Amino acid sequence: MQCKLKLNDMKLIHRLAEYLRCQWKFIGRELAPCFSEIDLIDFQQTYFILDGNHECAYQLLREWYIRHPDQANIRYLLTRLKLPFDIIIEIHNDVVRKFISS
Repeated sequence: MQCKLKLNDMKLIHRLAEYLRCQWKFIGRELAPCFSEIDLIDFQQTYFILDGNHECAYQLLREWYIRHPDQANIRYLLTRLKLPFDIIIEIHNDVVRKFISS
């Protein structure tokens, strides 16, 4: 599977955050050294109480793109998380479908 969709579009980040909302802290830790534990605490204090996991995931992915635009793509994220291949395909296909139809 070749997927190099960059996280340079806020709609794409928003869609991807829907799938990854419950794993945002894990994702932040996997993207170290881009994010430290202090960064994750800041995300939680700033976004979780008012807007929940989805907003934390969205802001984490958005900040990742700001800090590392060359690295921030779906393929890197999904392979780094070592998700099962069927989940990768499902997320990839849904995000691509929704992104293209938007």
